[in-house]
Amino acid sequence: MSDPPVNLRKLLGRGDVLAIAFGAMVGWSWVVLAGEMVVRAGAIGSILAFGAGAVMVWLVGLTYAELSSALSRAGGEISFTFVAMGAGGGFVCGWTLVLAYVAVCAFEAVALPTVVSYLAPGFDAGSLYVVAGWEVHASWVLVGVAGALVIGVVNYRGIRFAAFAQRLAVGSLLLVGLAFFLPGAARGDTANLAPWITDWEGVLQVVIMTPFLYVGFDVIPQLAEEIDVPFRTIGRIIVLSILMALGWYALVQWTVGLSLDPATLPGRALPTADAMSAVYGSPWAGRVLVVGGAFGILTSWNAFFLGASRLLFAMARGGMLPAVFARLHPRYGSPVAVVVVLTGITVVAPFFGRPALVWLVDAGSLATVVGYLLVAVAFLIIRRRHPDLPRPYRVAAPRLVGWLAVAATVFFILLYLPGSPSALVWPEEWAIVLLWAGLGVALAAGMRRREASIDRGRQARLILGEYAGLLGLGGEATMVAREWLESGDERFAPIDQLTDYWRAFNNLYSPVTGPSEPQRILNFLALHVPEETATTILQDREGEARYLLSVPVVDMRGNGRDTADCIEKFDDAGNSLEKLQQLFRVIYQVRCNLEHGQKSPTDDRDVRLCQAAGPIVADVVRINT
Repeated sequence: MSDPPVNLRKLLGRGDVLAIAFGAMVGWSWVVLAGEMVVRAGAIGSILAFGAGAVMVWLVGLTYAELSSALSRAGGEISFTFVAMGAGGGFVCGWTLVLAYVAVCAFEAVALPTVVSYLAPGFDAGSLYVVAGWEVHASWVLVGVAGALVIGVVNYRGIRFAAFAQRLAVGSLLLVGLAFFLPGAARGDTANLAPWITDWEGVLQVVIMTPFLYVGFDVIPQLAEEIDVPFRTIGRIIVLSILMALGWYALVQWTVGLSLDPATLPGRALPTADAMSAVYGSPWAGRVLVVGGAFGILTSWNAFFLGASRLLFAMARGGMLPAVFARLHPRYGSPVAVVVVLTGITVVAPFFGRPALVWLVDAGSLATVVGYLLVAVAFLIIRRRHPDLPRPYRVAAPRLVGWLAVAATVFFILLYLPGSPSALVWPEEWAIVLLWAGLGVALAAGMRRREASIDRGRQARLILGEYAGLLGLGGEATMVAREWLESGDERFAPIDQLTDYWRAFNNLYSPVTGPSEPQRILNFLALHVPEETATTILQDREGEARYLLSVPVVDMRGNGRDTADCIEKFDDAGNSLEKLQQLFRVIYQVRCNLEHGQKSPTDDRDVRLCQAAGPIVADVVRINT
């Protein structure tokens, strides 16, 4: 079998995913922009503006939530748009979002030295040259390069290590936030809140600013293949992360408004830090908050680095970029070549100075909303073409939500076009957009030969995995199942074998109707496994069946369930087919523990369960392919 499927490992729990999404959205902007927003709209007005911005982003987030739960593959948006618009749409969406994510990573390399400069006055040393009026100093470059190397090493070590670092940084950020919000609410002066709302024009100006501060929830679909939680929970986490970001920004605006006289806000470089100094009556408190802001820089940097690396990996796996970007580290499971390239880009970024990277971020912001638009359109198309696609997280009133999401993203795209107050700067920012588009066209043209050697069904299976057969995009389900069966035959570890054998089996039973996945499995066996064949399987796999039925398999999700009733029904079954059905109920629980439990099995009992289950699943697949 050529090009065996390359899959990422499921290692992320709920806390990991939430930390990645929340950390991506918070970043550094809350330290810098809060004062300007209070000046424009008032403390209460800016909170209302954040609420309005959250509603618009929430609409887009709902489309992401449903699609991410339904198509949980790395580089989520590529999968969504590939299903709806084909390989061209998938490439455009993926390449567009790579610009957005790389822009954030590059900018963080100059944001980090800002923190050091605040904490250590006189930090600027070793003038090198001037870019767009900005003097580039060697000290800034060294800090930015060091930060880029740290983030690169963290991601090279794999998703588990990157998630651990993210949880640590987000936890530190939250502690600093609590140290700011609680005393600020207790010691602040409500007189500083006047006027609560300056004017509605100012509120609108802040509304326009806010949606881009929520960017980051879309990192979750990039990591969907590595998330070890129920699919429905993935959608819920996306929505929850947006609400958490709204709560954070609202508390920042409220506390800054309480703590500082609004007349003193204009001209403050870091108003949130000044507000914390005012709360505690000491400049050291402001420095502590800036350290918290540094954690925000690192959480955003790490999250977008993860997102960019998974996007590029998914594009390479699907034949859209050179195959080298799809190679995984044998120990850490990280896409090594992608991590090296992204680290190289962020190492070089500080040499360009802050203004040049602001141009890059602005161009990346346009790329973000274009990506959102493509996903919203894909949501509507997939709803129409594939109404029966299993959707663990379902959006109510999908047509309304989809069209409102399209309208919201079109509105934000218009803000970047000439004639708008927030239009991209000509020629610098538009040059970045055009150059990136040109590079994408060149890459796409260069990859045509490779794509031509991959038929559409094969490419669908590479991009969508087991979902290709379910959607009818990967050719005959038996072809997909046979491919996974062959992949399992080449595996040595029992856990990996069962995973691939089950994916093969999934492609066979998924099209069968039934109210639940377990029932579809039982229905498939009843329809496609003759009783005499079931008898043969049970005779040939007597030892494996005996082990699976020896002790009840406990559901690792902690709901108190086990397979004791399956064992009882196996003993009471009147024929071999009914016995095989009960045996598959046990195997289904083993598979659920492997794919959706708290951790992948590691002890001898769990490994032996996989070793016993794999051959039985493979036998059923073989007789149906």
